[in-house]
Amino acid sequence: MEVSVVYCFDNNFTRPAYITIASLKHHIRRPATYSIYCIIAEDVTDQSKNIIHSLNDESFQIIFIAANSDFDNAYSYRGVTVASYYRLTLADLLPETVEKVLYIDVDTLVNDDISQLYMTDLQDNILGGVRNLYIFQVHEKLLSQLDYWEKSFGDFKSDYINAGVLLMNLKEIRKHGLAKKWLEYRNEKWEFFDQDILNISCKGKIKYLAPKYNATYAVRASGAESYGLFSKAELSETPVIFHFTAAKPWNAKYMSQAKVWWDFVKNHTTMYDYFLTEYKKKYTLEKKVNRYLRRIKSGLRNRLRYQIFVKPRTWLSTNTL
Repeated sequence: MEVSVVYCFDNNFTRPAYITIASLKHHIRRPATYSIYCIIAEDVTDQSKNIIHSLNDESFQIIFIAANSDFDNAYSYRGVTVASYYRLTLADLLPETVEKVLYIDVDTLVNDDISQLYMTDLQDNILGGVRNLYIFQVHEKLLSQLDYWEKSFGDFKSDYINAGVLLMNLKEIRKHGLAKKWLEYRNEKWEFFDQDILNISCKGKIKYLAPKYNATYAVRASGAESYGLFSKAELSETPVIFHFTAAKPWNAKYMSQAKVWWDFVKNHTTMYDYFLTEYKKKYTLEKKVNRYLRRIKSGLRNRLRYQIFVKPRTWLSTNTL
């Protein structure tokens, strides 16, 4: 069996990319040949490539492909980088012989063999994905105020998928010329960027997958079954892929959902000391910044108190008849 997996990232995410790729390799159980396509920004250094390429062997091939510039000026904010759009270019970037890929975000950790997921029959569906419970829980009110949301989704909103783990039918994408259509959408002000583009353009052609294949914090939280997107039995299944959609585990070591990521890094890679050192640097810097901000707030508070209470009394005392 041949398995094609895709990761997209810039140089800032090369080490998290290494961790998730290492976790995928660690959990392989069925004999297969893996092609790991890394679509990379131009800032990815040779040193970073070498770190990831160290996972390469005869049955696990790491293949680097330079991203094109199609989405360099695409609309984004909230810290979303251009690399998020790279998944929309896969039909053009990958060889024609690659007809299906498993796309995985780099803020993930593979927790089991992914071959069963990869073998899912998409038939003529364009995508396979997991319903986005986080959107349904947190952003429904916000999104209902956006002009395009009700028009594009309506009752479909409960079937909106998270784009962090996707089975992508490249054969159908090429057949329908979707890559060109996606390019036309790049400057629209989508609230969730390429994820909105995929959901809108693939509506009615999405195969819905079990939540264990994209286990976000929302999916793993208590009470998730009350939203009706998944059954309690589905939500109790052991995650195959953890997806850290909120705080990233390498930046938040002591939040409960980060433990599985740090345990893997410590027990199955040589990068624990690196990530721990970087985390401590960040934590120390945050403490200094917070201390500085507290001083500024305290100074402003004291100045305001002086202007309101002390200065008027001083003026009155010096101008009393």
